[in-house]
Amino acid sequence: MIEPAPRRLNGNGHEPFYHFVVDPRQAWSDTCAVRIPRRNVGDIRYLPETLMRCHTSLEGRNLGNVWNVPMGQTKESHYAVFPPALIERPVAMTCPLEVTAQGPKRRMVEMVPSEESRPVKRSVGKYTKPEEEIRLKSGRQDTGRQYIPRKPVTVGWEPDLPAIRRGIVLDPFCGTATAGEVALKLGCHFIGIELYEENVQIAEDRCRQAYLLRSEFEAKHPMKASTASFDEALNDTMPDEVQFGLGFDFDAEVPWEEAS
Repeated sequence: MIEPAPRRLNGNGHEPFYHFVVDPRQAWSDTCAVRIPRRNVGDIRYLPETLMRCHTSLEGRNLGNVWNVPMGQTKESHYAVFPPALIERPVAMTCPLEVTAQGPKRRMVEMVPSEESRPVKRSVGKYTKPEEEIRLKSGRQDTGRQYIPRKPVTVGWEPDLPAIRRGIVLDPFCGTATAGEVALKLGCHFIGIELYEENVQIAEDRCRQAYLLRSEFEAKHPMKASTASFDEALNDTMPDEVQFGLGFDFDAEVPWEEAS
Protein backbone atom coordinates (compact mmCIF):
# COMPACT_ATOMS: atom_id res chain seq x y z
CA MET A 1 0.00 0.00 0.00
CA ILE A 2 1.36 3.43 -0.93
CA GLU A 3 1.89 5.81 1.98
CA PRO A 4 -0.41 8.86 1.87
CA ALA A 5 2.52 11.13 2.76
CA PRO A 6 5.12 11.83 0.06
CA ARG A 7 8.77 10.81 0.51
CA ARG A 8 7.92 7.93 2.84
CA LEU A 9 8.57 4.29 2.11
CA ASN A 10 5.63 2.07 1.26
CA GLY A 11 4.25 -0.63 3.50
CA ASN A 12 6.68 -3.22 2.12
CA GLY A 13 9.82 -1.19 2.85
CA HIS A 14 11.96 -0.35 5.84
CA GLU A 15 12.62 2.92 7.62
CA PRO A 16 15.55 3.27 10.03
CA PHE A 17 14.96 4.37 13.61
CA TYR A 18 17.76 6.41 15.21
CA HIS A 19 18.50 6.75 18.92
CA PHE A 20 20.87 9.62 19.73
CA VAL A 21 22.32 10.00 23.23
CA VAL A 22 25.00 12.20 24.79
CA ASP A 23 26.79 9.34 26.55
CA PRO A 24 25.85 5.73 25.66
CA ARG A 25 27.35 4.52 28.94
CA GLN A 26 24.98 6.65 31.00
CA ALA A 27 21.91 6.60 28.77
CA TRP A 28 18.82 5.29 30.62
CA SER A 29 17.01 2.30 29.15
CA ASP A 30 14.50 -0.31 30.24
CA THR A 31 14.64 -3.23 27.82
CA CYS A 32 12.25 -5.29 29.96
CA ALA A 33 9.46 -2.87 29.04
CA VAL A 34 9.70 -3.90 25.37
CA ARG A 35 10.55 -7.60 25.60
CA ILE A 36 8.32 -9.94 23.61
CA PRO A 37 6.63 -13.13 24.85
CA ARG A 38 8.45 -16.45 24.78
CA ARG A 39 7.21 -20.00 25.08
CA ASN A 40 6.88 -21.70 28.45
CA VAL A 41 7.40 -18.39 30.31
CA GLY A 42 4.64 -16.48 32.06
CA ASP A 43 3.30 -13.63 29.95
CA ILE A 44 3.46 -10.54 32.19
CA ARG A 45 2.49 -7.48 30.16
CA TYR A 46 4.21 -4.20 30.85
CA LEU A 47 0.89 -2.37 30.48
CA PRO A 48 -2.65 -3.44 29.50
CA GLU A 49 -3.67 -3.24 25.86
CA THR A 50 -5.75 -0.11 26.46
CA LEU A 51 -2.55 1.80 27.30
CA MET A 52 0.00 0.01 25.10
CA ARG A 53 -0.95 -1.74 21.88
CA CYS A 54 2.37 -3.54 21.47
CA HIS A 55 2.31 -6.93 23.17
CA THR A 56 5.23 -6.84 25.60
CA SER A 57 6.31 -9.30 28.28
CA LEU A 58 8.53 -8.31 31.21
CA GLU A 59 10.08 -11.78 31.41
CA GLY A 60 10.13 -12.45 27.67
CA ARG A 61 12.95 -12.46 25.15
CA ASN A 62 14.80 -9.51 23.67
CA LEU A 63 13.14 -7.49 20.97
CA GLY A 64 14.66 -7.89 17.51
CA ASN A 65 16.14 -5.15 15.36
CA VAL A 66 13.29 -5.27 12.81
CA TRP A 67 9.78 -4.32 13.92
CA ASN A 68 6.59 -5.03 12.01
CA VAL A 69 4.44 -1.93 12.52
CA PRO A 70 1.00 -1.32 10.97
CA MET A 71 0.16 1.93 9.22
CA GLY A 72 -1.19 4.81 11.27
CA GLN A 73 -4.94 5.45 11.09
CA THR A 74 -7.05 8.35 12.26
CA LYS A 75 -10.56 9.71 11.70
CA GLU A 76 -9.26 13.27 11.66
CA SER A 77 -8.10 15.19 8.58
CA HIS A 78 -4.46 14.28 8.97
CA TYR A 79 -2.88 12.28 6.16
CA ALA A 80 0.55 11.54 7.58
CA VAL A 81 -0.20 10.25 11.07
CA PHE A 82 2.39 7.99 12.69
CA PRO A 83 1.22 4.64 14.09
CA PRO A 84 1.25 4.55 17.92
CA ALA A 85 3.04 1.18 17.81
CA LEU A 86 6.06 2.93 16.28
CA ILE A 87 6.32 5.30 19.26
CA GLU A 88 5.34 3.04 22.16
CA ARG A 89 8.53 0.98 22.26
CA PRO A 90 11.02 3.89 22.07
CA VAL A 91 9.17 5.84 24.78
CA ALA A 92 8.74 2.84 27.09
CA MET A 93 12.38 1.86 26.64
CA THR A 94 14.04 5.29 26.92
CA CYS A 95 11.80 7.58 29.02
CA PRO A 96 11.87 6.88 32.79
CA LEU A 97 8.68 6.95 34.81
CA GLU A 98 10.35 8.17 38.01
CA VAL A 99 13.27 10.59 38.25
CA THR A 100 15.19 11.20 41.49
CA ALA A 101 17.67 13.88 42.52
CA GLN A 102 20.47 11.55 41.36
CA GLY A 103 18.83 10.62 38.08
CA PRO A 104 16.13 8.21 36.86
CA LYS A 105 15.41 4.99 38.67
CA ARG A 106 16.84 1.91 36.94
CA ARG A 107 15.29 -1.53 36.92
CA MET A 108 17.36 -4.15 38.74
CA VAL A 109 17.14 -7.47 36.88
CA GLU A 110 18.32 -10.94 37.84
CA MET A 111 18.66 -13.62 35.18
CA VAL A 112 16.93 -16.73 36.55
CA PRO A 113 17.13 -20.20 34.94
CA SER A 114 13.92 -21.22 33.20
CA GLU A 115 12.54 -24.24 31.38
CA GLU A 116 12.23 -24.26 27.61
CA SER A 117 9.39 -25.86 25.70
CA ARG A 118 11.81 -28.09 23.77
CA PRO A 119 11.89 -31.90 23.88
CA VAL A 120 15.72 -31.91 23.79
CA LYS A 121 18.18 -29.88 25.83
CA ARG A 122 20.31 -27.53 23.78
CA SER A 123 24.10 -27.35 23.78
CA VAL A 124 26.46 -24.54 22.90
CA GLY A 125 27.66 -25.03 19.31
CA LYS A 126 26.68 -27.61 16.68
CA TYR A 127 29.43 -30.21 16.96
CA THR A 128 29.51 -33.96 17.54
CA LYS A 129 33.21 -34.46 18.29
CA PRO A 130 34.72 -34.67 21.81
CA GLU A 131 34.54 -31.43 23.81
CA GLU A 132 38.32 -30.99 24.17
CA GLU A 133 38.89 -31.26 20.40
CA ILE A 134 35.97 -28.95 19.66
CA ARG A 135 37.20 -26.27 22.07
CA LEU A 136 40.70 -26.43 20.64
CA LYS A 137 39.48 -25.98 17.06
CA SER A 138 36.72 -23.44 17.70
CA GLY A 139 38.62 -21.30 20.23
CA ARG A 140 35.61 -21.22 22.60
CA GLN A 141 35.81 -22.77 26.04
CA ASP A 142 32.04 -23.11 26.39
CA THR A 143 31.53 -25.12 23.19
CA GLY A 144 29.75 -28.40 23.76
CA ARG A 145 28.43 -27.47 27.17
CA GLN A 146 24.75 -27.56 28.00
CA TYR A 147 22.87 -24.35 27.30
CA ILE A 148 20.95 -22.99 30.32
CA PRO A 149 17.98 -20.79 29.31
CA ARG A 150 17.38 -17.80 31.56
CA LYS A 151 14.69 -15.18 31.93
CA PRO A 152 14.91 -11.66 33.44
CA VAL A 153 13.15 -11.16 36.78
CA THR A 154 12.75 -7.68 38.27
CA VAL A 155 14.09 -7.57 41.84
CA GLY A 156 13.83 -3.83 42.49
CA TRP A 157 14.74 -0.32 41.40
CA GLU A 158 17.73 1.90 42.09
CA PRO A 159 18.63 4.43 43.37
CA ASP A 160 16.38 4.00 46.39
CA LEU A 161 15.61 7.70 46.61
CA PRO A 162 12.42 9.79 46.55
CA ALA A 163 11.12 10.55 43.07
CA ILE A 164 10.76 14.23 42.25
CA ARG A 165 9.11 14.06 38.82
CA ARG A 166 8.23 11.87 35.86
CA GLY A 167 10.05 11.54 32.58
CA ILE A 168 9.27 14.10 29.87
CA VAL A 169 8.71 13.43 26.18
CA LEU A 170 9.32 16.41 23.84
CA ASP A 171 8.02 16.47 20.28
CA PRO A 172 8.97 19.72 18.48
CA PHE A 173 6.77 18.81 15.47
CA CYS A 174 3.91 17.09 17.27
CA GLY A 175 1.23 17.34 14.56
CA THR A 176 -1.85 15.67 16.04
CA ALA A 177 0.17 14.46 19.06
CA THR A 178 0.51 10.75 18.45
CA ALA A 179 3.67 10.92 20.56
CA GLY A 180 1.77 12.84 23.24
CA GLU A 181 -1.01 10.27 23.33
CA VAL A 182 1.52 7.48 23.76
CA ALA A 183 3.59 9.35 26.35
CA LEU A 184 0.58 10.13 28.56
CA LYS A 185 -0.73 6.57 28.34
CA LEU A 186 2.69 5.28 29.41
CA GLY A 187 2.69 7.61 32.43
CA CYS A 188 5.11 10.29 31.20
CA HIS A 189 4.70 14.03 30.83
CA PHE A 190 4.52 15.51 27.35
CA ILE A 191 5.55 18.78 25.73
CA GLY A 192 4.44 19.32 22.14
CA ILE A 193 5.16 22.14 19.72
CA GLU A 194 2.96 22.61 16.65
CA LEU A 195 2.58 25.37 14.07
CA TYR A 196 -0.95 24.76 12.79
CA GLU A 197 -3.92 25.57 15.02
CA GLU A 198 -6.18 22.88 13.54
CA ASN A 199 -3.64 20.23 14.53
CA VAL A 200 -3.39 21.70 18.03
CA GLN A 201 -7.11 21.20 18.60
CA ILE A 202 -6.89 17.55 17.57
CA ALA A 203 -3.78 17.12 19.71
CA GLU A 204 -5.53 18.53 22.78
CA ASP A 205 -8.44 16.11 22.42
CA ARG A 206 -6.15 13.10 21.95
CA CYS A 207 -3.96 14.03 24.90
CA ARG A 208 -6.94 14.64 27.15
CA GLN A 209 -8.44 11.23 26.30
CA ALA A 210 -5.07 9.56 26.89
CA TYR A 211 -4.73 11.33 30.22
CA LEU A 212 -8.15 10.10 31.34
CA LEU A 213 -7.29 6.51 30.40
CA ARG A 214 -4.03 6.70 32.36
CA SER A 215 -5.85 8.27 35.33
CA GLU A 216 -8.34 5.39 35.40
CA PHE A 217 -5.46 2.90 35.33
CA GLU A 218 -3.58 4.64 38.16
CA ALA A 219 -6.77 4.85 40.21
CA LYS A 220 -6.83 1.03 40.20
CA HIS A 221 -3.03 0.70 40.39
CA PRO A 222 -1.94 3.78 42.38
CA MET A 223 1.65 4.94 42.25
CA LYS A 224 3.21 5.77 45.57
CA ALA A 225 4.25 9.42 45.65
CA SER A 226 7.69 9.75 47.22
CA THR A 227 7.70 13.53 47.74
CA ALA A 228 5.22 16.37 47.84
CA SER A 229 6.44 17.70 44.50
CA PHE A 230 6.05 14.28 42.90
CA ASP A 231 2.58 14.01 44.42
CA GLU A 232 1.66 17.30 42.74
CA ALA A 233 3.02 16.00 39.44
CA LEU A 234 0.98 12.82 39.77
CA ASN A 235 -2.21 14.80 40.39
CA ASP A 236 -1.51 17.47 37.77
CA THR A 237 -4.62 17.83 35.60
CA MET A 238 -4.85 18.69 31.93
CA PRO A 239 -5.63 22.39 31.34
CA ASP A 240 -8.90 23.33 29.67
CA GLU A 241 -7.01 25.31 27.07
CA VAL A 242 -3.47 25.84 25.90
CA GLN A 243 -1.52 28.36 27.96
CA PHE A 244 1.36 30.31 26.41
CA GLY A 245 4.08 31.48 28.78
CA LEU A 246 6.67 34.21 28.51
CA GLY A 247 8.07 34.71 25.01
CA PHE A 248 10.42 37.15 23.29
CA ASP A 249 9.92 39.66 20.48
CA PHE A 250 13.12 39.41 18.46
CA ASP A 251 12.38 42.54 16.43
CA ALA A 252 11.80 44.80 19.40
CA GLU A 253 14.23 42.85 21.61
CA VAL A 254 11.75 42.90 24.50
CA PRO A 255 9.81 40.09 26.14
CA TRP A 256 6.09 39.73 25.52
CA GLU A 257 3.25 37.63 26.90
CA GLU A 258 0.47 35.96 25.00
CA ALA A 259 -2.36 33.75 26.24
CA SER A 260 -4.93 31.86 24.22
